[in-house]
Amino acid sequence: MIIYQPLQHSNLHFGDLTRALPDCSRRMLALQLEELIADHVITKTVISLRPLKTEYQLSEFGQTLSPVINAMATWELIIIRLHNRMLDTVICSNA
Repeated sequence: MIIYQPLQHSNLHFGDLTRALPDCSRRMLALQLEELIADHVITKTVISLRPLKTEYQLSEFGQTLSPVINAMATWELIIIRLHNRMLDTVICSNA
């Protein structure tokens, strides 16, 4: 889901993805990209220029996942709000 979101808006080079995901190591990002390519969620295009550039984009199949990913992001926000309310309740009852 984390890699999916930046690719929803545009095609990105590997360097763009590393900047968009600063907490992800280059090695882990490369492994996850390989897995998403194998699952046909994203496609990889090697542009034969010097220096060599690689561009990643959502595949047609990957684009169909958009409603699911967006629903999961919304659900995550709801859970965070509920969790914060529960913490507020516990803090207020202990005060």
